[in-house]
Amino acid sequence: MIQTMIRFIFISFLFILMLGVIFIVMTIMLIIDLILAIVGYIRDAYNAIFHSNGKLCSDYETGGLTMKMSNLTFEQIQIYDPLHSKSNRLGIRKEWVARNEWGNAVAFGDTKAECIKDARRYCQKEH
Repeated sequence: MIQTMIRFIFISFLFILMLGVIFIVMTIMLIIDLILAIVGYIRDAYNAIFHSNGKLCSDYETGGLTMKMSNLTFEQIQIYDPLHSKSNRLGIRKEWVARNEWGNAVAFGDTKAECIKDARRYCQKEH
């Protein structure tokens, strides 16, 4: 009877100790995750404010730089859109995209001519 009680107390102690260790490990992991998230937000904010050329820019303005067609790059991408009328039998369609110098897609079109037309509208709006 006493041995069973001692065994029960010992197993209960080990169980509580194991829960404590798990709690400590999870707390440490949460702290590390929070630190990494904060560092990521700081890095993203820094990159949004100071671009690679060091000029001050924001998301709403180009920092005094005028957007030109020569600053854009055009590429053809493939999109999975099975309900679109121009999709092939696998549901994939091709689309043209114009990207600015930071890699953001700013103009689209089903053909390259449509994409260039949309990019001209974008440059006029940004100018």
